[in-house]
Amino acid sequence: MKLSTFAVKKPIATLMVIIGIVVVGIISWRNIPLLFFPEFSGSSLRIEVAYKSSSPGEIEDLITRPIEEIMGTVKHLVSMKSTSSSNIANITLEFKLGTNMDLAALEVETKLEQAKKELPKDVERMQVFRFQSTDMPVIMFSISCKGDRARLYDIAEKIQREILRIDGIAGVDISGMNKKQLLVELDRERVQTHHIEPYTLRQTLLGNNVNISAGEITEGDKKYIVRAVGEFNDEAEIAQLPLKKGLIRLSDVADVSYSFVASTNYQRLNSNDAVALYVMKTSTANIVSVAKAVKRTLNELKRGFSGDNLQILIFRDRSKEIVERLASLTVLILKERKKHINHKYGYSSFCPMYIYYNIYVKKVFWVRHYNKRHFPHGLNPLGGHVS
Repeated sequence: MKLSTFAVKKPIATLMVIIGIVVVGIISWRNIPLLFFPEFSGSSLRIEVAYKSSSPGEIEDLITRPIEEIMGTVKHLVSMKSTSSSNIANITLEFKLGTNMDLAALEVETKLEQAKKELPKDVERMQVFRFQSTDMPVIMFSISCKGDRARLYDIAEKIQREILRIDGIAGVDISGMNKKQLLVELDRERVQTHHIEPYTLRQTLLGNNVNISAGEITEGDKKYIVRAVGEFNDEAEIAQLPLKKGLIRLSDVADVSYSFVASTNYQRLNSNDAVALYVMKTSTANIVSVAKAVKRTLNELKRGFSGDNLQILIFRDRSKEIVERLASLTVLILKERKKHINHKYGYSSFCPMYIYYNIYVKKVFWVRHYNKRHFPHGLNPLGGHVS
């Protein structure tokens, strides 16, 4: 039976098939991912280990070599290169193409935990980085406000927490923010006069700042957990720490303060101190939807911090590129359709498609998706002024 004959003899069935196709098309259209580039993942991993107050030679002997030895047994490994510099070690692992990088990353993290017992106990952090296109920020923006840096950092952390609540957000990184730290600045002459070694002083501070379990006490049918709490509460308490069997105190040889460390980089926005925030989405989230939700949240937060004169500048928005490309594609399709109708009918002035094109596309759609800054002369490619 021919398709045309089937459609005539069974109109209800034909109508249901058409409705089914339309429904499936609408669902697919709504769920289709919007990406500027296809998603991809690199075939390499990078290990970063931080170890403060160490020279490149110490980093190589204490950090880099032990990790290289144990990473040499990782499966599908093609090459390995390392860089040892002051305070940090970087080891890059290159794998065969086609390797399952999720399993490779899991194996590397397991090996890194095994190597931890060979490393110094005071190693600060060990991280494994993997490049994925989905890890690129969706939106990058800077914020500044009137007041001191402490207030700016409080606002930045508040914005970070609010954005993390949005569906589809994987993480928010803050750049340019220095947190307050406890600073113990030794006076060289006083330290030498009292014959105090910096290493011994460091061990004394660590030994007097503890919170450890001291066992259990059983009384009848009750059991009590005992802890020895000896943590410092503030910088004044640290300054009164006795040294040299109580002959002197820490404040006699050092200045103790709780403040910001010296900045190594500076960010400014409209002549004020600023910090930058980078927003990442989950792998399944829609870029355009996530970007709209983030910008809506930022507008609400800006109104909430009106007393602080909060300024927000979005300097990178990946969703904008996608929307502009889709707008250009839609206009191009409608423009080609108009040419086809003009060629077929020859009287485009009375053609519904021509009327739709001129009224909707030129006057509404174009204005909605394009800004005047794209057309400095005030004319768009289709003719007419941009209003």
